[in-house]
Amino acid sequence: MLNISKNTISSRINRSKFPALVTAERRLAHKILPRILTSLLIVFVIFLFVPWTQNIRARGKVNTLNPEHRPQMLNSVIPGKVENWYVQEGDYVSKGDTILKISEIQSNFFDPSLLDRTQEQVTAKEGAVTAYKEKVNALNSQISALTDMLELRLQQAQNKLEQARLKVISDSIDYEAYKINQDIAKQQLERIEKLYEQGLKSKTDYENRDLKYQQALAQKVSFENKLLTSRNELINAKIELSSIRSDYQNTIAKANAEKFTAESNQFDAQGQVAKLQNEYMNYSVRQGMYYVTAPQNGFITQATASGIGEIVKEGDAIVSIMPADYQLAVEMYIRPIDLPLIKKGQHVRIQ
Repeated sequence: MLNISKNTISSRINRSKFPALVTAERRLAHKILPRILTSLLIVFVIFLFVPWTQNIRARGKVNTLNPEHRPQMLNSVIPGKVENWYVQEGDYVSKGDTILKISEIQSNFFDPSLLDRTQEQVTAKEGAVTAYKEKVNALNSQISALTDMLELRLQQAQNKLEQARLKVISDSIDYEAYKINQDIAKQQLERIEKLYEQGLKSKTDYENRDLKYQQALAQKVSFENKLLTSRNELINAKIELSSIRSDYQNTIAKANAEKFTAESNQFDAQGQVAKLQNEYMNYSVRQGMYYVTAPQNGFITQATASGIGEIVKEGDAIVSIMPADYQLAVEMYIRPIDLPLIKKGQHVRIQ
């Protein structure tokens, strides 16, 4: 019975007549099921407040944290022949310990005094550079002296030219003066000649005046020649001035050409000095590569080049070394779909 109404009739029913009702009332399901449901609800509510973590799986490998802690191969920087081994596989070496020695196999580096001879070449070329510098300085001094001498000679020639010009002016004035005297003497002679023809002057007066006229004419011609000579001297002074300038300019140009040649040789010698110094440093560094040393503390694990007299090429692997001090790390690959579940600082379990 559902017992929905408040007015129950349970007391009025004769249950002896209804055995099925008695059986139904005796079952415990109607009492246990609500309890079960209530318990499940309580458990569900509790689980809502319990922290929950999802686990994922990822594959990886054990590695080192720093690349310098990983096993490494030592290579030969230069080609050579193995001369001597100083270690064995499994030996512990410290940083800087010699592992093996190689000798030279290229004919360009066979000379045992290669560094000394190269240094001598550098010193000789440096001396050539110094000599060329001194020559350039001497030519600079010579050019400076020639320039000063040119200025003095030009001033001297200019003064001479000015003197010749003034002399031309002076002779020109004298020539004009004697030209006027000659004209006056001519006019006086003509007047004396007329007076002589008229009988007013004696023949002696006429002859004296004619003599003075001839003297004035001669003086005019003389000063005309003198004027022409002064003009020629003026022209010669101009020519000499141009000649001095041309000669000294040619001499200075020749000195400049020698100076530029010396400077060119100096720069070429300086370039050769730099090249020889570069070769000297290369030879010096190369000699330091005959000994292969340990880059860090570690253990020799394997020697790829074996024996004495074996030829190794440039860049060939010689020996492998395992660092003694290392810091291990785990390298894992996480699927992109699992990345939201990963946070920095989380603990992981490694198997």
